[in-house]
Amino acid sequence: MTEQLIPARKVADGLVFGEGIRWQGDRIVLSDMIGRRVVRVDPADGRIETLLEVPGQPNGLAVAETMDVFILSMFDGKVLRYGNDGAV
Repeated sequence: MTEQLIPARKVADGLVFGEGIRWQGDRIVLSDMIGRRVVRVDPADGRIETLLEVPGQPNGLAVAETMDVFILSMFDGKVLRYGNDGAV
């Protein structure tokens, strides 16, 4: 089997410390931990949308089949749910 190298490309910039990347449909959702927010990125144009500011610092996250995003708020010991309607 031959390895195929795929060139890397920048998808977005302007994050402080991004981690926990997950797909949400055709977008990427991730925690900007030190920036204290959860963002959604359009990989086609790099547009970043802040979904939620998390004062307790967001850490890991998961995207449910319903497309709700579950976020761990690290310093206050909470699990937050960000719904499709924007409700937390």
